[in-house]
Amino acid sequence: YEALSYEWGEKPYESPITVNDIPSKISLNLSSALYQFRYPNRDRILWTDALCINQVDKDEKNGQIPLMTAIYQQAQRVLIWLGEE
Repeated sequence: YEALSYEWGEKPYESPITVNDIPSKISLNLSSALYQFRYPNRDRILWTDALCINQVDKDEKNGQIPLMTAIYQQAQRVLIWLGEE
């Protein structure tokens, strides 16, 4: 997998997305990053905190956040997205 580091933006949950048939909402900035980093002809496995950590479950967040250093260290590559500007 590759890990994606990005700036959340002011409004974190305004862009709809469906992953593995599960609808969700993400920030416009993350939506832009996923669009820019996608492969047009094949799958790409990206780890993003907004989609891989249940953001509404405080206990899960508290358990997963300390693991983020290892998640980024073990990624094949870390992509950084600061925005379109």
